[in-house]
Amino acid sequence: MRKLTGIILLMLVVLSFTRLKKEKKSIILTESKIEWLGRKNVNKKRETTHNGTLNFNNGYLIFEGTELQGGAFEVDMTSLTVTDFPMNKILVKILEDHLKSEDFFEVDKYTISTLVFTEVKKMKHKYNINADLTIKEITHEVNFDMEVYSNSANAKLVVDRLKYDIKFGPKAIFSKVKNKKLDGDFELNVKLHF
Repeated sequence: MRKLTGIILLMLVVLSFTRLKKEKKSIILTESKIEWLGRKNVNKKRETTHNGTLNFNNGYLIFEGTELQGGAFEVDMTSLTVTDFPMNKILVKILEDHLKSEDFFEVDKYTISTLVFTEVKKMKHKYNINADLTIKEITHEVNFDMEVYSNSANAKLVVDRLKYDIKFGPKAIFSKVKNKKLDGDFELNVKLHF
């Protein structure tokens, strides 16, 4: 009986130090998406918005059991689309070309952007995440909350475009004037399925 009790205690000690295996869950590219939103102040009383989508090249979340531990994603910047003029293909093309130009994302030169989690903190019903966001080969830390469900996750990131050299206008002097009309931040609403 003492021998059996000793074996059981030994097993409990070993199991208490055994960590769950980490599992990497790739996102389903056809079901995961990024919706972007930008704002422009036309005058003091009126604000307009533009919105659209971006596609992932790849991405994954890392779990230990059911707990989120990490993640990394690559976004195809050439996939940038505008969706706020669904009936006007000419306006869509003009705005898409402008956003893809050197005034904004320079997608001919910088075809991908990345997000890599650096710290994940579990909160009551969500996770608080620090991550390195790289746009135009410029990396800055961002912080956001993510809600995770059994096979999906949602997050909203607010990005300061000026940190990533995303400027409106070809000349610095005009850029400074025009940047006052554009909001310095843009939003990324991310929906993941895995």
